[in-house]
Parts: sequence; structure tokens; C-alpha cells
Amino acid sequence: MISFWSVVESAMWKAGLRSKRIVPPVNNSELIGDNVENDIQHENKSDTIITYCPACQIRLTLEIPHPNAKSDHYQLISIPDSVAIHLETRTIFCTNCTNTIIIEPVEKRNNQNLFTVKIDCSKMSKGYEEWYDNY
Repeated sequence: MISFWSVVESAMWKAGLRSKRIVPPVNNSELIGDNVENDIQHENKSDTIITYCPACQIRLTLEIPHPNAKSDHYQLISIPDSVAIHLETRTIFCTNCTNTIIIEPVEKRNNQNLFTVKIDCSKMSKGYEEWYDNY
């Protein structure tokens, strides 16, 4: 089957409206597999922590860079000690409900690392509390 563009191209070629362009071949290419060791050395080492927004229940991810990272994924409820040491108070912006989420570590109880996930209400209005300020 002959396409429309091949017919147009051949007609332009015969009319002399197109010039033939020759591209010289490139022979100095390198194999892709040669740099695998270099890529591993320069790879950003971080583990991913997965939690959920308390307002809209959308999944939120948090990257934790540390020297022993293996690019693993963990739920916030079951983080190993080697990763929990490097997780400090963080804030995440939820793109679904436009809330700012704060993740804070709590003291360790019964060999479990506990964290609180809460919505940052510092920039929200007082709401109905203003009604009672005058009384």
C-alpha cells in the first residue's frame, strides 16, 4: 500500500524541490552496559516511606536519604530501626486536598517506632471560635 506522503515526496523529488541530504554514519559509539558500575555509585540512595493523608486518604510518599539506603519501600507503621533513626519531623503537601501534613516521631514503645501524622492547622482560620472571644 502506498501512502499519501510517499507519493507527495516522490513528486517533489522528481520536480527538484527537495535536495538529497546524506548523513554520514557514526562509528564511534560506546556500549550502554559499560557504565553500569558508575551509575550505581552515583545513584541517589534513599528509602521511600509510604503514608496516607488523614483528610482524604490519598497515598503520600516520603524519601529518606541515608547512607545504608537500598531504595526500599516501607509503610510508616512498620519502619525498621535503621531507617527510623533518620526520619525527623517532616512536612508533606497533599496535592489532592491541599493540606499540609506533619509527620512527627514519638518515643519508642514496645520495640516499635511510633509516628504521628496530623494536619497542619496553623494557617487555617479560627472558624467559629471567634464568636466566643468577646464573652
